[in-house]
Amino acid sequence: MLHLSSSFFYLLLLAWTGRIYGNPWLPSGRCGSGHLLPDGRPGQCDPNAWANEAGPCCSNQGWCGNTHAHCNCAGCIDYKNGNKVNLAEITCTASSDYSAQFSCEKAFDNDEGSDWASRGEGVGAWIQATFPRPVKIAKLKILQRRNPSEANKQISLTTSSGWSHTAMLLEKGDTQWNIITLPEPVTTNWVKITVNDVYGTINNGFKEIKIYEEQQEGGQLDPVGASQSSTYSNNYDAFGAANCIDGETGADSGPRGLRLCHTNSERFPWLAIDFGSQSVNVQRVEIFNRLGCCGDRTRGVHVIITEKLPIMSDSGWQITGSVLGTTFNGPAANGQRITISGNPGQEISGRYVIVRMSNGGTPRHLNLKEVRAFGRLASTGGVLTSPNHPGNYPNSIDKTETLQVLEGRVMSLEFSAFYIEYDSWCRHDHLTIVDGDGTTLMEQSCGNMNQDGHVVIGDKHGSSLPVIRSRSNIVKFHFKTDHSVQRSGWSVKWAQVDDECAELENMHHAFALARVAFYCSVEPSTGRETECEKRLLHKIFDLRSCPSASIKHCFFQLIAEEPACINKPEEICHAIDRITNHLIAQRQTHCNGPDLRSGCSFIRVLSCSASIWGMRAACLAANAEDGEALLAPCLAFVATTLGDCEECIDEVLPAKPTKPSQSQIDGFPYWNRRINPQK
Repeated sequence: MLHLSSSFFYLLLLAWTGRIYGNPWLPSGRCGSGHLLPDGRPGQCDPNAWANEAGPCCSNQGWCGNTHAHCNCAGCIDYKNGNKVNLAEITCTASSDYSAQFSCEKAFDNDEGSDWASRGEGVGAWIQATFPRPVKIAKLKILQRRNPSEANKQISLTTSSGWSHTAMLLEKGDTQWNIITLPEPVTTNWVKITVNDVYGTINNGFKEIKIYEEQQEGGQLDPVGASQSSTYSNNYDAFGAANCIDGETGADSGPRGLRLCHTNSERFPWLAIDFGSQSVNVQRVEIFNRLGCCGDRTRGVHVIITEKLPIMSDSGWQITGSVLGTTFNGPAANGQRITISGNPGQEISGRYVIVRMSNGGTPRHLNLKEVRAFGRLASTGGVLTSPNHPGNYPNSIDKTETLQVLEGRVMSLEFSAFYIEYDSWCRHDHLTIVDGDGTTLMEQSCGNMNQDGHVVIGDKHGSSLPVIRSRSNIVKFHFKTDHSVQRSGWSVKWAQVDDECAELENMHHAFALARVAFYCSVEPSTGRETECEKRLLHKIFDLRSCPSASIKHCFFQLIAEEPACINKPEEICHAIDRITNHLIAQRQTHCNGPDLRSGCSFIRVLSCSASIWGMRAACLAANAEDGEALLAPCLAFVATTLGDCEECIDEVLPAKPTKPSQSQIDGFPYWNRRINPQK
């Protein structure tokens, strides 16, 4: 006789309820506190279920469905998913803030341990979220403050489109979310929440507010390139990464012959799809397995969205980023189409979509036919204003607002309006802008930038405000006003941009190290431009696809593979010297600090001198032995040995590159276009 344990029946129950797979809804179609899951939670409704299924909303009678009585009644809960508006896209203002610790930003920080609290307000208190783009709002989730005497009973929602809506809120403090589903999605540039009625009045506010826009399936995203951990047999035509973004999903072989993205046998092979400087919000990824054979190699697949390419270390490939969805365990069949999606409503932002195989640590080939990503372009800018702008700002403000863009990017800030109470030292009302690294980008400022205005920035006076470029991906605006005199305030347009200065610095150091590795003369180059120089100048574009951590090795490899430079050490050095001149001039012209070697102390210069001249001697010996300017042993050692001396290399070498003329600077098209797009 077969005896089954109670744990076996529990597993059967879990499987039947779907809980074993993490689905918090019941097959019976019931929901709510009267219909519990095995773990004791109230049953929910499948957010993706529609007409022929139970439906995505729970009625006040505990049934899942999709009618008005299920989704919009008093006590109904709508589980339909929407795309949560990114916190970086929300700029908040409020009727008042109790203190900086309870500022309006606390209601949009995704932290249920912080609150927005008004200063003694009840009825009439308001908070507003402003977006850098039109947002089609479908739902709001609001969490009250903990103290019932500070809870709001009724609120009104208003938008820039003129639409308004009234909603009742639960009194249960921070123990239960209030879900407000709009009858129809509303497109707006802002949403304002005003308190109409209260359970009590002290310092009313909200613990957390989440805004969801209508969930829309993003379109197919257009990549600009692809790379992979290795290429099988070094046959880039047949097995290169670009074959997975060529749009072809048919047979492995076609008119052009065999076309796959195919790596060598590795423990953790990867393929990276590059979407360029414009980051994307990825919702799902479709992977087309190869058709002809060997499809079972595809297993242990996960998708990572990141801003950086993988970097090789002693322990293997290092990948940072966020994982989309769950792992495809496999093995896959020949020609199988694999879809990996995030949770409903989930989007992950980044530049690269990386498909990586773990294989349980067993070496295997990654061999795919095509990879496609779906989603939308990420928001890269917006407008930040003072409270009530273009109306007058209130008195007694002391608040800090933070803007943040993707890691590895910086911000451009340009004022379109600026009118703050004038004082020669800005002692009354003033705005200060500070970078995330602590650097002051704009000192305490006030005045009027209108045509006949007067602006004070720290101890400097003028009639306008400069375009500001941040040093990091975070910028903080600190605005403070006193008890009297109000003006129309300020409006600043912000945009995410590439950190060209960091790229310039990396490239400058790469060329400086190349001068050592190729034992270049210390004398400045003269004479006509050579074909080698033209080719290497063009290859500066290729450095943009090099991981910053390995850009030096990457550049050495580019030189080694350039036919116009092979066995021409003098022309290589000629090109390196000329290009270095341009890079130094661009850094001095466009980036912070005219002194590029300010960190080079006497002791550091002495130490680096010994290291550099030792490496030069090693390179010279290797080149003499081989009879030509080869990379060994420099390719392996220069960048790592001299990593701490990069900033001092031009200080140590007796002859420094001479600063080019303005005509030479203007003739350097790549960086003029990147940094000065108006040229």
